[in-house]
Amino acid sequence: MIMAVYILADIHGMYDKFMRMLDKINMTDEDILYVLGDMVDRGPHPIKVVQKIMNMKNVRTLIGNHDSGVIGTLKFFAMNDSYRGDTSTEREFQTLDQQEKMNVIEFLSELPYYYDISVNDQQYILVHGGLGNFSPGKSLDEYTIDEIVWTRPDFSVPYYTDRIVVCGHTPTQLIEENDRPRYIMKKNNYIAIDCGACFRGGRLAAICLDTGEEFYV
Repeated sequence: MIMAVYILADIHGMYDKFMRMLDKINMTDEDILYVLGDMVDRGPHPIKVVQKIMNMKNVRTLIGNHDSGVIGTLKFFAMNDSYRGDTSTEREFQTLDQQEKMNVIEFLSELPYYYDISVNDQQYILVHGGLGNFSPGKSLDEYTIDEIVWTRPDFSVPYYTDRIVVCGHTPTQLIEENDRPRYIMKKNNYIAIDCGACFRGGRLAAICLDTGEEFYV
């Protein structure tokens, strides 16, 4: 039985912040954590973040645009040891042995685009970006990866009246409708939780859907 549901997004290689967040929310074995993509790039330890998440049994992960965009590059580096990477993701990936390289690539390649969950009788749609070309009658399976992973919502207009969309991708500092920059935004049936962990002055944020409690590192 799941005791509590936590959500966070856009770790972007900030492994130390991620570990501090795990300590802060103090998950039990019955709790579940959803990570809404963008584990890699920008920060110093993106592959370390991926490996940590890969080995956590009570974590469910979506693919983000950075995760999706790096798969082809990682496949290239896995087959071409003589090349040296330029980004933190590429450099850290190249320190792995061949089997672990393939494990990381397989993990990223199999990540889903969305989750549709219910907590306390409230329906939530979890995505990295948004729902591009939105239509109320459109099944989630009908959206393309670009529409779900790359699209940024218009936060002034809700997608649904009966479901809440939880997303990352767009730092809350950049959302015009958000009157609390660097904090989770809850408005118009959105919960936007990317608080710019990898940027100067940004924070890694998480929320417990059962209680509404917010956590920041």
